[in-house]
Amino acid sequence: MEDLVVQWFAMRATYRRELLAKQQMEQHGIKCFIPMQYKFLVVAGKRKRMLVPAVHSLIFVQTDKATIQEFKRTRSYLQYMTSVSADGTRLPVIVPDRQMEAFIRIASTCDEGLMYIEGGQANLAKGTRVRIVEGPFAGAEGVLAKVAGVRDKRVIVSLEGLVSIAAAHVPPEHLEVVQNK
Repeated sequence: MEDLVVQWFAMRATYRRELLAKQQMEQHGIKCFIPMQYKFLVVAGKRKRMLVPAVHSLIFVQTDKATIQEFKRTRSYLQYMTSVSADGTRLPVIVPDRQMEAFIRIASTCDEGLMYIEGGQANLAKGTRVRIVEGPFAGAEGVLAKVAGVRDKRVIVSLEGLVSIAAAHVPPEHLEVVQNK
């Protein structure tokens, strides 16, 4: 029955086919999310502001394992991101719902001040756990930490080992400290 539990899978769509994978999944009723951001690109000799994937090839899929296995069976470009268990077996990376909700809440704004930090590059060990209580990111929880190359501290929501997102500057009065449980 574990194959029928709906959860968030972290996946890669090779050769930058994440938008194609998203389109096909949505046609099959499978919920997915790709973090997007605005960038200026040159198209036909003209500079245009376009919404593009923030982290190439990365796609999050919310479904059960049986459904995604059947879907990816005919799409070789779609692969699980994996982690190694204690016994050495490779397992699909599953993102907890609460972490994914916070990540989506911030990433969905497509705010130009967002910073994406790939892999495990964000050092959050010394940060304070906070919740944003006002503004466009209200409800998101993360760690208040310093980001290299930025003057202010930022609220960072991290999907362990995959990607972290640093929100644009959040005024201190919009934050509350989250007590450790």
